[in-house]
Amino acid sequence: MARPGCISKSSAPRHSGHSLDRNHTADSVLKNHIMKNFMPLAFVVTALFMIGCKKASAPNSLTDLGVVELSENTPKRLRLGDGKDCTLSATLLTSGNLQIVITTREKLAPSDTPAGFPVGMPVEETKTMTAPSGEVITAYIGQKLVRFTPQFKTL
Repeated sequence: MARPGCISKSSAPRHSGHSLDRNHTADSVLKNHIMKNFMPLAFVVTALFMIGCKKASAPNSLTDLGVVELSENTPKRLRLGDGKDCTLSATLLTSGNLQIVITTREKLAPSDTPAGFPVGMPVEETKTMTAPSGEVITAYIGQKLVRFTPQFKTL
């Protein structure tokens, strides 16, 4: 009979003939756990990323507005196409960057109208961004992907 706290030969775990040490077995278990639990997640994230990139890189979905001259507190109205427009206002910051406020007003198309809202409901959106003057910006304005270069003009 075994003493308390000791393991007798009959109750000790038996090996199945494998000569794996404890660390190698733990590494195998960890790798198996990662493969089972994280690989499907990585696959889904990769697939969603690829789908998102395909939509954003459609060649005719980008509207290039070129250089946009902005003056202090003087709103600039821009046509985005498809009957949509926006208003940009700029303020020169002490850092030399521009604070640009973009306001859009549009009526939702039937396909963009959420359930329970009237078709053609007017929507106003305001975005504020900080950007250096003279550098290209690509951003969504309303539902449109737009590229422009803000150029600050002093009066």
